[in-house]
Amino acid sequence: MNNIVAGDVYRVTEQVHYRTRKLEELKHRKPGEFREVPLPRSIRESIERFVEKHGTTEDGYVYRHLMPTSIGRAARLLDRGVHDLAA
Repeated sequence: MNNIVAGDVYRVTEQVHYRTRKLEELKHRKPGEFREVPLPRSIRESIERFVEKHGTTEDGYVYRHLMPTSIGRAARLLDRGVHDLAA
C-alpha cells in the first residue's frame, strides 16, 4: 500500500528473484530507483477492499503474509485476479 503514490500510479521498488525467491532491487535500475506504472481505479479499489479485510504486514506489504511459500502457487492465485482475492 505504501507504493501507491497517486490515485492512479503504483511505484515498483523491488522484485522477486526467480531463483532465490527473495526480494531484490529492480533490474536495470540503480539502488533507490523505481518504476512507476499505471494503476487502474478498479484495481486500486480492489486492493483497498482487500486491505480493509485482511490488513498488511508491518512494512506495508499487502499479500506477503497471506501467500503460500510456493512462488508458483502464489502467481496462480494472483492470476485469478485481485477481485477474487478481495471477495
